[in-house]
Amino acid sequence: MKDIHSLFIYAIKEGQHIVMLWLLEHGAGVNQADSNGMMPIHHAALGGNAQTIQLLLQHGARVDQAGSNGRMPIHYAAFEGNVQAIQLLLIFIFLHSSLF
Repeated sequence: MKDIHSLFIYAIKEGQHIVMLWLLEHGAGVNQADSNGMMPIHHAALGGNAQTIQLLLQHGARVDQAGSNGRMPIHYAAFEGNVQAIQLLLIFIFLHSSLF
């Protein structure tokens, strides 16, 4: 399934939502880390595409999981100055505050 995961990460980076949905239906892991320890939600937050982040959250992406470097999705969004991504993640965290 490594090839599916690589394609999934690529689709996330490119904002290809239909491809992302197809890959999720065919075995891509929404919380599977890549070789650098980054999860799909980390890549989405780094790219700042709020629709991509929303799609991942709707499919069970975890906002409370740090990558191998200790950073959470909100850290990546903040590092890149992606205000819309930060807002979306903060709202999700607030609405699901039992996560923390």
